[in-house]
Amino acid sequence: MTTYLREWYWNDPERKRPQVLLGLTTDDAELFGYGTWKHREMRIEGDDESHAIFIHWFGTQERFRGAKLDSGELGAGVLYATLEADARGHADSAADTPILLDCHVDNGRALAFWESRGFVRFELIESPSGRYHRMRR
Repeated sequence: MTTYLREWYWNDPERKRPQVLLGLTTDDAELFGYGTWKHREMRIEGDDESHAIFIHWFGTQERFRGAKLDSGELGAGVLYATLEADARGHADSAADTPILLDCHVDNGRALAFWESRGFVRFELIESPSGRYHRMRR
């Protein structure tokens, strides 16, 4: 996670950066997770290009995976809800703007997390970095 933030986000000023949200613990402000999103024009399930919110990166530090907050809620779930509220609250978003993401086919824990949030798999993406399920909600 820190490699992404250091090498991709802060050290590459030429990129059109997505919005970045950081999840911090309340007791000592330790970074437990992060998520990024931005608006993109994308082809969705064979349709013409559509305006979408795309989650580029989302993750938690390994020791926080599956951790619950004092409220009993999953920390990653609260981080995702915050990310979605931020994206939906943007002036370029509408209530029906689809949210998309790519999840590695071998990441069963992440696939289960996204499906528990209402995302469905609709396309298999083959890329030099691996095979991914494109998911939407």
